[in-house]
Amino acid sequence: MAGDNNSTKLEFRLGQDDWELYTERLELYFIANDVSAEKQVAVLLTKIGAETNKLIRDLCAPVKPSEKKFADLVILVKNHLNRKPSETMERCKFYQAHQAATETVADFVARLRNLSINCNFGDVNVALRDQLVCGLKDHATKKALFRDENLAYDSAYRIAVAMDEEEKNASATDKISNEKTVDNASINVIRSNPKKEKQKQPAPNERGRSVHRGRRQGQRYNKESMTNNGSRASNNNTKSRSAGRLTCYCCDCKITSAATLNAYGEIPLESEGVIENLNVKLGDREATLKIRVMTRDGPMLIGRQWLKVFGLWPLSLNLPRNVNSCNKIDVTHIMEHFANKFPKLFGPGPGLYNKGRLKLVLKENTQPVALKARHLPFALSKNVEDEINRLVKLRHLEKVDVSEWATPIVPWPNIDKDIGDIAAACKVCVRERKKSASVPLTPWPYPDKCWSRIHTDLLGPFHGHMFMIIIDANSKWPEVIDMQKCTEARASRVIDAFKKVLVRFGLPRHLVSDNGRQFTGAEFQEFCKSNGIKQSFTAPHHPATNGGAENFVGTFKDKVDKIVSDGKSLQYAINLFLFDYRTTEHCTTGRTPAYMMYKRELRTRFDLLKPDVNDHVNDSS
Repeated sequence: MAGDNNSTKLEFRLGQDDWELYTERLELYFIANDVSAEKQVAVLLTKIGAETNKLIRDLCAPVKPSEKKFADLVILVKNHLNRKPSETMERCKFYQAHQAATETVADFVARLRNLSINCNFGDVNVALRDQLVCGLKDHATKKALFRDENLAYDSAYRIAVAMDEEEKNASATDKISNEKTVDNASINVIRSNPKKEKQKQPAPNERGRSVHRGRRQGQRYNKESMTNNGSRASNNNTKSRSAGRLTCYCCDCKITSAATLNAYGEIPLESEGVIENLNVKLGDREATLKIRVMTRDGPMLIGRQWLKVFGLWPLSLNLPRNVNSCNKIDVTHIMEHFANKFPKLFGPGPGLYNKGRLKLVLKENTQPVALKARHLPFALSKNVEDEINRLVKLRHLEKVDVSEWATPIVPWPNIDKDIGDIAAACKVCVRERKKSASVPLTPWPYPDKCWSRIHTDLLGPFHGHMFMIIIDANSKWPEVIDMQKCTEARASRVIDAFKKVLVRFGLPRHLVSDNGRQFTGAEFQEFCKSNGIKQSFTAPHHPATNGGAENFVGTFKDKVDKIVSDGKSLQYAINLFLFDYRTTEHCTTGRTPAYMMYKRELRTRFDLLKPDVNDHVNDSS
């Protein structure tokens, strides 16, 4: 390496730096310092920092990062940190982008280009042109772009930027004069009594200016005069106007210039100025305030400055706040109320349909007969089942999680609600409810045979016992071996526990476990090697990579704790849980673990509810 500068800072900070930009800098560093391909991995692992180095080791486990190529490590970290977003979602964000009020055209186009990175447009310039025209805030610029029939992106960008600069320069050259004149200034005041007789107004003097009040949207519109110096000309030089309980008195009021008033987005608003020394009365309170006079028509607005003076800010609702109480509704006589209100619906006789006319063609002297629902003929059962499956595939029908197996055995009205109520009313279930998983489970390839790959884990101390957990990856059949009361599980005890299961199911081909010393020791590895069992270990500090066993351990602890807390013994709880787990359909296979292992279902208490043909024939004979 020639000319290496060890002081160059190339550390990558997780959660702060961009991985693609970092790798581009690192590649330039390789070129500048003549780093060979054999040394690129070493330089990467020494420059990135301890936290990122640990992440790469976890992603490469069980292989060491130094055994991989530089390009492979870059892609591995890129796929982990910069997961490719949804193309549909990115295009939706792109087409929803519009120019903000304070955003220039150049900044808007730069934002559009950033949003189009993951959109995979065929021609990005066409998409940028369309969204540029649609998202502009200035209508004059849009009209100018609409005039060009063969508008290209480059010309659209040039025209939009030029018109944006023209508008900005024109606004900057506008000057606001210090002295403002009042010509035809309109002040809108809301009247509390619009039917009140108009008061006579004096005529304006020779150099006077008119102040108009008009009927707009229910407001009174009068005409008053204003002298040349800005004060109102009226009897005693005082004029009063009331809006509800708010009364304004204008005594020697003058309109003076004020600072520029801007709306949202730095948009200047034209105003005549500010009226000083305006006496305002609300109830028993009086104050001298200011009010701004606008050139445009509109309702009179009272700001927070006025509200604070009269003690009305912050706003409050004078309503009773019974946040800790609830209204009780008496439902004891609700049925009686509806029966009295709708006697025809709740009467003892048959109902009457009066919403239309029906026509039935019957034989003469035919009497209606009430019959029960008939069972489906056996010859049609397959056709009906095929039709139901077809509707399920088309998503016209959808299976439910609970009643799809409970309803055919013990059907009754509202069975779904009753099952949900029973589960929700269980205090033990609510107290021991399992928390949501924070780490997604790592998928393993699904084996084609039972007991070809098994996952194992140790549980304990749990209620004073150590347990060996074994899960078959194909059938999901669980085995729980009680290793009695011991503080730790040695390799010899683990091997003895395995032998208890292997004598019933045989030797597996593949065994997956964590990095516990019971499994990584020479004694257990010799046991696996002598029996032809391939051994694999999960990544350190990542239990989710052994998802099958870890998931079952959590389920086992949760359910057994609930049964034990209900007053049952530990062994009774384990047996009950294993029997129910093995005879319940698994979400992965769609069949019970017992059927997947033995190709038959185990007999349960629910089978007593189903009629047995052999028992019926034997009892009859």
